[in-house]
Amino acid sequence: MRFLQQLIDENNVKLADYKTVIDLIKEELKKHEIKADVVLGGSAAKGTYLKNYDMDIFVRFHKNPDSDLLEIILKGAFKKIERVHGSRDYFKIYHKGIEYEIVPVLKILRASEAENVTDVSSLHVDWVKKKLKNPDQVKLAKLFCKAQSVYGAESYINGFSGYILEILIVQYGTFMKMIEAVSRWKPRTIIDVGKHYKSQKTIMKKLNIAKLQSPIIVIDPTQKDRNAAASVTMETFCKFIFAARQFLEDPSKEWFTKKKFSLRDVVKESRKLNTVLTVLKVKMPEGKQDVVGSKFLKIFKFIRSQLLQNDFDVFKAGYDLEESILWYQTHPQRLPLYAKVIGPRVWAPKENINAFIEKYDRKNIFLEEDHLCAVKKRKYQRAVDFIKNLIQTEYVQDRVQKISIR
Repeated sequence: MRFLQQLIDENNVKLADYKTVIDLIKEELKKHEIKADVVLGGSAAKGTYLKNYDMDIFVRFHKNPDSDLLEIILKGAFKKIERVHGSRDYFKIYHKGIEYEIVPVLKILRASEAENVTDVSSLHVDWVKKKLKNPDQVKLAKLFCKAQSVYGAESYINGFSGYILEILIVQYGTFMKMIEAVSRWKPRTIIDVGKHYKSQKTIMKKLNIAKLQSPIIVIDPTQKDRNAAASVTMETFCKFIFAARQFLEDPSKEWFTKKKFSLRDVVKESRKLNTVLTVLKVKMPEGKQDVVGSKFLKIFKFIRSQLLQNDFDVFKAGYDLEESILWYQTHPQRLPLYAKVIGPRVWAPKENINAFIEKYDRKNIFLEEDHLCAVKKRKYQRAVDFIKNLIQTEYVQDRVQKISIR
């Protein structure tokens, strides 16, 4: 397919001169007599980077990787640095228009020696550089997954990281062969490209049960007791399969461009479906994108679940983090004033029966087959009124800077 080569050509950009940054850090390390290697990491080192890339540089300490010490080193080399908190703090610098992330890690030869999850990153780079024959195929996989909103291991995406896609391309060989395989995936798909285990049954027996909960299990070739896809959710897994199948039915360049969110289209669709549309504009507090995105998604799910629990049929719902918008299409236009509440069975413990009667008043209780039921007057008949109340709750207010109905 000619358009695939066009996509590769469009994304084959030259790396910036990162060696200057590495040399500046090396000079400072030498001044302080600190034993550490400074190497390029991430997608830049593996040749799988796209446009608008940033650079990962690992400072591999021979012992005791220290963020505080690295901060002193970097302050001696660069005018401005930004400290980012994480499982081990790292730093951001900007040099000639390029963002660099400087990460302190322990120099290790095998994953079992790691003291922190970031220590294994260098092993990932080494493995990919050794095994990946065509980095351009990973670029296609990344572009496709980004466009389908299934790329990234962040908690608000729970998708396929760059490292997983690199493993998949090593496993299947090319982007097209990967897509064909994905279209046939089913839950409990297992990929062991490093051939650490004799069979899938052995994997199910040996791997910790907590690491087997994702719909796809990708054994990390550098760390056989790790499922690299442990954070992938069923929703993201299914989105990838469905997108792969649709692409194979009608392959075109459009599948590699993310559709821009259009509120106008949502309004138009709601009118066509005769649903009640409620749109929320959210202003999130500043912070790391993963943290902010996670809070945003929790608010979306909270409101949706509360609507369902209170008898509003959520026909469709969605969100756009870039536009900071949540939207819900609900049925019906207005709920009845009274609702039926199903209570305990008549032979339930006496205290349960009495608690139900006390809560809903004896005059509102009636029997339906073997269940006590009650008539309850609704507080909210319209979804918009209910949502107005929800966005004032502590759960929502603790996670936003501002939220309002448009």
